[in-house]
Formats: sequence, C-alpha cells, structure tokens
Amino acid sequence: MLGGHSSHPHCGTAGDPVNKVMPSFNLHYFRDLANAGTHDYRVVKISKGMRLESRSRCPMCNESDLAPLANLIAKNVRIPIGICPLCGYKGYVRFPTKQWLDRFYSQEWLGAKRKDAAYEAKGAPSGLTAAQKRSAHLAEGLAKGRPVCDIGCGNGAILREFSAMGFPRVIGLENSRLQAEITQRRYGYRVLSGAFEDTENKDILRALSPALLFSFHVLEHVTDPAEFIACAAHIQKEGDHLILTV
Repeated sequence: MLGGHSSHPHCGTAGDPVNKVMPSFNLHYFRDLANAGTHDYRVVKISKGMRLESRSRCPMCNESDLAPLANLIAKNVRIPIGICPLCGYKGYVRFPTKQWLDRFYSQEWLGAKRKDAAYEAKGAPSGLTAAQKRSAHLAEGLAKGRPVCDIGCGNGAILREFSAMGFPRVIGLENSRLQAEITQRRYGYRVLSGAFEDTENKDILRALSPALLFSFHVLEHVTDPAEFIACAAHIQKEGDHLILTV
C-alpha cells in the first residue's frame, strides 16, 4: 500500500478564478497495490452514445493546458490523452459529461448491479474484502465519538466495520438509489442517495458534521476530483479527516 498525508490539500475547483479559503483538514490518500488484479471489475463502454466534453486544463496543478500525447481508439471512438508540460500529469482530455455519469451511476449502472442487490436484499452476507478492511482500519483512533461517513458505501460492509470499530454514528452515501435503499433498510444506517457533490447532500453532511469522510475506490469515478476535495473541505471542520483509497 502506497500512501501519503497532507494537512493542507488544495481545495479550489479546477478553473475557479478565485482562491477560496477552506478549513485545514487531514487528508490521507492511499494507493492499494495488494491483491491487485484479483477482483472482477465492471467497466463503462466507450461508445458513440456517450456524451463527452473536452477539458484541457490540467486537473492536478491547474496551471497549464494538457499537450497532446496519444489517442485511445475504441472502435470508432477516439479519445485524446494529454500530458501537462509543468507537472507531468497524464490523462484524458475528453470525459463523459457530469450529467451522463450521474445518470449512468444512479440508473443504468443498476442494471448491472440488480442481481447483486437482489441477492443482498434476501439477507445474503456482504463480506468485507481484505483491501476494504485494511482501508477502513486506517481510521483506527481517528475522530472517535463523532460521526463518520462512507462515500460510495455500496452494500454497507464498511459501514458495519466502522460500527464494530466503535464509531457511534455511521452515515453512508451511495449514488445508486436502489443500493442506498437496500443498505439503509437492511442495516438501519442513514444512507443518502446521489452524488457527493450534490448541493442537498453537501448541506445535509455539513449539518451532521462528520469528523471523518472515507471513500474506497470512488475518486476514480468522479467527474472532477478537485471539486470532490473542495466539497469535503466545505463539509468538514478544522482538523477533521478525509481518507481516500484509490
């Protein structure tokens, strides 16, 4: 597991002309390399029906535009990949629009997950993977006595682990409405539905004041990672914790 820590993450949104003053919070970020490649992953197919938008500004440093590097070709779709001449970031120049992704994860993704959800609804066990358990226990000793929130909580396995670790109030957030309903009904945790960046969810979480925000393999799926971090800074108080595993 590779990791790092920063007490002063950049909290501005890419393209934001104003540097906003955000609370300082503890950002813990990890790249889990153990058991890599041992899981089955569902992927989003790149097709002509996917709505794409171009974003040439570097999402890492926000100081330069990405220079053309290569093209990813999938059948008749060509996706340009760029490189930042300043910080060396490499990534896509064209992305699915936020509206397309929100609809996909909240509605169309359910088609692929429906069997899983139905299985869970019948009371089948939802086990915690080794990687999930390692990531959840990064929270050991942090923010005890205050609420914690798992962003992208899925079947609630990490929520249950947080409860077992002694956190008194556990909150989930899940983009899939069906999965959110099943997890809330099955375990009794409060599970918000929708994107983390949605104004309503941000306001609810800010009022609940979670001392720890946690996400396991969620950051890879968001449209704008900088906005995701800025939302966390908006929700949390000085000295709170954000754990990201990617």
